[in-house]
Amino acid sequence: MSRHRVDAGCARCERTGVKFATTWPEGRICRRCYQRATRIHGTCPGCGTNRLLPGLLDSAPACTDCTGIPKDFHCTRCGREDEPVRAGLCAHCCLTDDLTHLFDNGDGEIAPHLQPLFHALTGQKHARSAKIWLITNTEAVALIRALARGDVPLEHTTFTEHPAV
Repeated sequence: MSRHRVDAGCARCERTGVKFATTWPEGRICRRCYQRATRIHGTCPGCGTNRLLPGLLDSAPACTDCTGIPKDFHCTRCGREDEPVRAGLCAHCCLTDDLTHLFDNGDGEIAPHLQPLFHALTGQKHARSAKIWLITNTEAVALIRALARGDVPLEHTTFTEHPAV
Protein backbone atom coordinates (compact mmCIF):
# COMPACT_ATOMS: atom_id res chain seq x y z
CA MET A 1 0.00 0.00 0.00
CA SER A 2 1.43 3.35 -0.97
CA ARG A 3 1.69 6.35 1.32
CA HIS A 4 -0.64 9.25 0.60
CA ARG A 5 0.33 12.84 1.24
CA VAL A 6 -1.81 14.63 3.80
CA ASP A 7 -2.73 17.30 1.24
CA ALA A 8 -3.47 14.77 -1.51
CA GLY A 9 -6.99 14.73 -2.89
CA CYS A 10 -9.58 12.03 -2.89
CA ALA A 11 -8.50 8.91 -4.75
CA ARG A 12 -11.78 8.92 -6.68
CA CYS A 13 -12.69 12.54 -7.42
CA GLU A 14 -9.27 14.10 -6.77
CA ARG A 15 -10.85 16.98 -4.82
CA THR A 16 -8.62 18.51 -2.16
CA GLY A 17 -9.60 20.36 0.99
CA VAL A 18 -12.38 17.88 1.73
CA LYS A 19 -13.14 15.69 4.73
CA PHE A 20 -12.20 12.08 4.23
CA ALA A 21 -14.42 9.20 5.26
CA THR A 22 -11.96 6.34 4.95
CA THR A 23 -8.86 4.96 3.34
CA TRP A 24 -9.27 2.03 0.98
CA PRO A 25 -6.62 0.18 -1.04
CA GLU A 26 -6.83 2.82 -3.79
CA GLY A 27 -6.24 5.69 -1.32
CA ARG A 28 -8.19 8.15 0.78
CA ILE A 29 -11.87 8.49 -0.06
CA CYS A 30 -13.83 11.70 0.61
CA ARG A 31 -17.24 11.61 2.27
CA ARG A 32 -19.14 12.29 -0.95
CA CYS A 33 -17.39 9.50 -2.85
CA TYR A 34 -17.80 7.15 0.12
CA GLN A 35 -21.56 7.74 0.17
CA ARG A 36 -21.83 7.23 -3.57
CA ALA A 37 -19.76 4.05 -3.44
CA THR A 38 -21.67 2.52 -0.53
CA ARG A 39 -24.99 2.94 -2.31
CA ILE A 40 -24.14 0.94 -5.43
CA HIS A 41 -25.60 -2.56 -5.64
CA GLY A 42 -25.33 -4.98 -8.51
CA THR A 43 -23.34 -7.88 -9.91
CA CYS A 44 -19.64 -7.76 -9.09
CA PRO A 45 -17.49 -8.09 -12.23
CA GLY A 46 -14.87 -9.99 -10.23
CA CYS A 47 -16.86 -12.77 -8.57
CA GLY A 48 -20.28 -12.51 -10.23
CA THR A 49 -22.22 -12.15 -6.97
CA ASN A 50 -25.06 -9.67 -6.54
CA ARG A 51 -24.15 -7.40 -3.62
CA LEU A 52 -22.86 -4.00 -2.51
CA LEU A 53 -20.17 -2.68 -4.86
CA PRO A 54 -18.18 0.04 -3.06
CA GLY A 55 -14.76 -0.78 -4.53
CA LEU A 56 -13.31 -0.44 -7.98
CA LEU A 57 -11.96 -3.23 -10.17
CA ASP A 58 -10.57 -1.94 -13.48
CA SER A 59 -12.64 1.24 -12.92
CA ALA A 60 -15.87 -0.75 -12.49
CA PRO A 61 -17.77 -0.99 -9.19
CA ALA A 62 -16.87 -4.22 -7.39
CA CYS A 63 -17.42 -5.93 -4.04
CA THR A 64 -15.26 -5.57 -0.95
CA ASP A 65 -13.83 -9.07 -1.30
CA CYS A 66 -12.61 -8.54 -4.86
CA THR A 67 -11.16 -5.08 -4.15
CA GLY A 68 -9.56 -5.73 -0.78
CA ILE A 69 -11.66 -3.25 1.19
CA PRO A 70 -11.29 -4.38 4.80
CA LYS A 71 -14.79 -3.42 5.95
CA ASP A 72 -17.90 -5.44 6.52
CA PHE A 73 -20.92 -3.45 5.34
CA HIS A 74 -23.52 -5.93 6.61
CA CYS A 75 -26.15 -4.46 8.95
CA THR A 76 -25.64 -5.75 12.47
CA ARG A 77 -29.40 -6.30 12.84
CA CYS A 78 -30.85 -7.54 9.55
CA GLY A 79 -27.70 -8.59 7.68
CA ARG A 80 -28.43 -6.43 4.60
CA GLU A 81 -25.21 -5.28 2.92
CA ASP A 82 -25.54 -1.52 2.67
CA GLU A 83 -24.12 1.82 3.73
CA PRO A 84 -24.07 1.98 7.54
CA VAL A 85 -26.25 4.83 8.75
CA ARG A 86 -26.26 4.60 12.54
CA ALA A 87 -24.09 2.38 14.76
CA GLY A 88 -23.73 -0.38 12.17
CA LEU A 89 -27.39 -0.33 11.14
CA CYS A 90 -28.61 0.05 7.57
CA ALA A 91 -31.05 2.75 6.48
CA HIS A 92 -33.97 0.28 6.58
CA CYS A 93 -33.36 -0.65 10.23
CA CYS A 94 -32.85 3.02 11.18
CA LEU A 95 -36.08 3.98 9.42
CA THR A 96 -37.95 1.20 11.22
CA ASP A 97 -36.58 2.39 14.58
CA ASP A 98 -37.47 6.03 13.84
CA LEU A 99 -40.97 5.19 12.65
CA THR A 100 -41.61 2.79 15.55
CA HIS A 101 -40.89 5.69 17.89
CA LEU A 102 -42.94 8.13 15.79
CA PHE A 103 -45.95 5.80 15.49
CA ASP A 104 -45.96 5.01 19.23
CA ASN A 105 -49.48 5.60 20.55
CA GLY A 106 -48.15 6.50 24.01
CA ASP A 107 -48.34 2.93 25.30
CA GLY A 108 -45.30 1.63 23.43
CA GLU A 109 -47.50 0.19 20.68
CA ILE A 110 -48.37 1.07 17.11
CA ALA A 111 -52.11 1.57 16.84
CA PRO A 112 -53.71 -1.19 14.74
CA HIS A 113 -55.34 1.30 12.33
CA LEU A 114 -51.87 2.72 11.50
CA GLN A 115 -50.16 -0.65 10.92
CA PRO A 116 -50.72 -0.56 7.12
CA LEU A 117 -49.15 2.90 6.85
CA PHE A 118 -46.26 1.87 9.11
CA HIS A 119 -45.57 -1.24 7.02
CA ALA A 120 -45.85 0.69 3.74
CA LEU A 121 -43.27 3.23 4.93
CA THR A 122 -40.85 0.70 6.46
CA GLY A 123 -41.13 -1.71 3.54
CA GLN A 124 -40.21 0.68 0.78
CA LYS A 125 -37.15 0.17 -1.36
CA HIS A 126 -35.54 3.58 -0.72
CA ALA A 127 -35.39 3.84 3.07
CA ARG A 128 -32.77 6.59 2.88
CA SER A 129 -35.21 8.80 0.95
CA ALA A 130 -37.93 8.21 3.55
CA LYS A 131 -35.53 9.22 6.33
CA ILE A 132 -34.72 12.45 4.49
CA TRP A 133 -38.45 13.04 3.97
CA LEU A 134 -39.01 12.72 7.73
CA ILE A 135 -36.17 15.14 8.50
CA THR A 136 -37.32 17.79 6.06
CA ASN A 137 -41.08 17.53 6.66
CA THR A 138 -41.68 18.42 10.28
CA GLU A 139 -45.40 19.00 9.56
CA ALA A 140 -45.79 15.42 8.31
CA VAL A 141 -43.96 14.11 11.40
CA ALA A 142 -46.28 16.11 13.67
CA LEU A 143 -49.32 14.79 11.77
CA ILE A 144 -48.15 11.16 12.06
CA ARG A 145 -47.50 11.64 15.77
CA ALA A 146 -50.99 13.16 16.22
CA LEU A 147 -52.55 10.25 14.31
CA ALA A 148 -50.63 7.73 16.42
CA ARG A 149 -51.71 9.32 19.70
CA GLY A 150 -55.33 9.62 18.59
CA ASP A 151 -55.30 13.43 18.67
CA VAL A 152 -56.69 13.54 15.12
CA PRO A 153 -58.75 10.91 13.30
CA LEU A 154 -57.41 8.85 10.41
CA GLU A 155 -59.82 10.30 7.88
CA HIS A 156 -59.56 11.89 4.46
CA THR A 157 -60.47 15.33 5.85
CA THR A 158 -57.57 15.19 8.31
CA PHE A 159 -55.25 15.32 5.31
CA THR A 160 -57.23 17.57 2.98
CA GLU A 161 -57.83 20.19 5.69
CA HIS A 162 -54.33 20.07 7.15
CA PRO A 163 -52.68 23.48 6.57
CA ALA A 164 -49.25 22.07 5.58
CA VAL A 165 -50.26 19.02 3.55
